[in-house]
Amino acid sequence: MKTRITSWCKNANDEKFLLALELIPETNTVKCLQFKDEDITDSLIEDLNSKWKNHEEIELPTHEANETELKVDTIIPEGLIPEKESDISVKVNEWNFIVLSSKLYESYKSELSELKDRIERIEQFDKGIWENLKGFWSKVQDQLREKNLFREHGSMLKEHTNELFSKLKDLRTKMDKEFNLESGKNKQDLYNELDGIDAKIKDGQRLQAVFDELKKIQQKLKNLKLNKEDRSKIWERIDKAFKEVKEKKFGSAGNSGGVSALERLDKRYKGLIEALKKMDNSINRDKSDLEYQNNRNKDFVNQLEAQINIAKIAMIEERIRSKSEKLAEMNKTRLELEKKRGFLEIQEKKKSEEEKVKQAKEEIKERIASEIEDNKDDAKLQKLADTIKEGTDKLKEVAEKVEDKLEDIADKVEDKLEQLADKAEEQKDKIEDAVEDMAEKAFDKAKDIASKVKSSIEETIEKLQGDEESDKTEEEK
Repeated sequence: MKTRITSWCKNANDEKFLLALELIPETNTVKCLQFKDEDITDSLIEDLNSKWKNHEEIELPTHEANETELKVDTIIPEGLIPEKESDISVKVNEWNFIVLSSKLYESYKSELSELKDRIERIEQFDKGIWENLKGFWSKVQDQLREKNLFREHGSMLKEHTNELFSKLKDLRTKMDKEFNLESGKNKQDLYNELDGIDAKIKDGQRLQAVFDELKKIQQKLKNLKLNKEDRSKIWERIDKAFKEVKEKKFGSAGNSGGVSALERLDKRYKGLIEALKKMDNSINRDKSDLEYQNNRNKDFVNQLEAQINIAKIAMIEERIRSKSEKLAEMNKTRLELEKKRGFLEIQEKKKSEEEKVKQAKEEIKERIASEIEDNKDDAKLQKLADTIKEGTDKLKEVAEKVEDKLEDIADKVEDKLEQLADKAEEQKDKIEDAVEDMAEKAFDKAKDIASKVKSSIEETIEKLQGDEESDKTEEEK
């Protein structure tokens, strides 16, 4: 907004004058240069409208000069009438705004100067002064958004405020460095204590005393100087130690209490739904009250009662607004829980499928072991070979028959395993590779048994050959 204007005026005698008016915001005054019509030239008018309005120096002819206080209705000296009254009215309002905005700027400049003095006196970072400076700049920003301060004033305030922020940040950096050093020392001291506790947990002795020690460390942690990262690591160590103590005392069930994450989430979700219903009902009651008060407002004659009712309406409206915001946050949380619940359901199903696959594998292993154990009975043929007391040729024949029999058994086992594999494939395709691997091992094992039996029979034959003559003598007798 311009603080210099020109205006043609007349007095009561219809004499013309050219006024050059300048606002002095600091003193809330208007400086007026008054030129008579006979002293005015075209070059003067041009200089006033181009150079003088832009605060450039020009040569002025004879003129009257005076300074008066800025009034709320006019800026023209008494006894003069402007040719364009509307232009003057506009300029009066603009200049009044300029004066008020300048006063606001001066008050902020004074407040900033006080903050500067306080910051220059401190040697360590002060969070209170930091918050005061933040609050100050927030006020300035509000005024800039409302356009109650001029851009150049806002720029100067911003420049000086940023300088003060920089000084405070330097002090905070220095403080953070010292704080982090102390935090690291405190963290190491706690780590040493927790190392001792871990050793006690491993031994499994006096677990209640260990539990009490952990609780004392928890209390100590609240008063120690620790940065966010170090505090988080300490809490992880403490939490882990608590879980290990509970597991030692109560077993694995002591950690979760037998409640799954999905069950805990469902309980929380149910509570949230109930809270949503209550909040919705509360908002509806407030809306009903608001409608009642609005209808009632028409009947008041007493001004005070009407004002009180207006205040009550404003209070109810604010309550509805606040509750609506909370309701929106609660609905946002509800959506997050529903999304998380879907994820947990997928995890539960996946875990259930994995358990089924694991169970199926165990069943197959048991069936395979059972089949092999059952077929081991046929290995009793080895005992029959021990009782054979016939000739060498006949024993060899028996040995060959035993080997053939065992190979047949191995084939049966393989067929049986393939049938089991087919059944398992219906439950889960992934089991097929494991079953085939087991079948190959079982087949190799059966062949190995047959080979051992054959070796045993051959040893028996050799023994019988040595005893053959004594047997013949026995038979003759």
